[in-house]
Amino acid sequence: MTEIGRELAEARVRSGLSVEELSRRTKLSVPTLLAIERNKMSTLPGGLYARAMLRAYAREVGCDPEDIVRRFREDGDEHIDPLEMLDRMATAASGSRKVERLHSSEIDAADHRRSVRNTVLFMVVLLFGGAFYVTGGRIAHVEALKRFAHRPTAAVSTPAPATVTEPATPAPATAPKPVGTTTSDKSAEASDRDAAGLRLDIQPRESCWLTATADGQRVIYRMLNAGEHAQVEAKEAVDLRVGDPAAFTFTINGVAARAPGAAGEAVNIHLTPQNYRQYLSP
Repeated sequence: MTEIGRELAEARVRSGLSVEELSRRTKLSVPTLLAIERNKMSTLPGGLYARAMLRAYAREVGCDPEDIVRRFREDGDEHIDPLEMLDRMATAASGSRKVERLHSSEIDAADHRRSVRNTVLFMVVLLFGGAFYVTGGRIAHVEALKRFAHRPTAAVSTPAPATVTEPATPAPATAPKPVGTTTSDKSAEASDRDAAGLRLDIQPRESCWLTATADGQRVIYRMLNAGEHAQVEAKEAVDLRVGDPAAFTFTINGVAARAPGAAGEAVNIHLTPQNYRQYLSP
């Protein structure tokens, strides 16, 4: 039996991804990813769902998804699909009579058609339910207006309230600014930098793996060579995954930043216009 799980785990490490980061990208839970890496395929859902999980994992770590699924099938680790179970039951009931078997692609197509049909039925029920709710609400509103219009009212004369005119309040005079007073230059500069967002200039001293995400969109995902220059700009946040912090040098909004960690230890950095100053050099 091939070690599919171990091969995927090694590919994840080479890609510089943590299990948590891979979970966010594939939408698979951390326990599910760990079960795949430990080759505990029996704990996964069977059939189409297990193949979809393996494809998603392989795609994110740079492996061939179809090759992984093919080897998974050859290992015999798939659970028996319900259609295959019916096929086996029919074969047993028919004795020596041969029963036609379905190809896996036909099973996948049937699953897809069933999913589309269920989605369409759900949308139809939702539309009819919404129309019934809106129509019922309008009818109840009209009935309430009719009851209010026919309700008898007592003719009671009430004196008009006296009108009191408030004296105009003069606007407070603006205090003149004392001569020779100025605002803090440092606070003004900090406010300007916060309003402008984040601008990172990256130029590593040595080859270094970098993953950079700006405002939720991945902009860098590769190995940067020594002396290579890259820029990342964002309004709200920048997330960095640095493979070798000792080889990584960068500036934030034009100010030199300190080394984000020890040599050879991959780190994750989350920068915002509010917290980036703690990463600047003293």
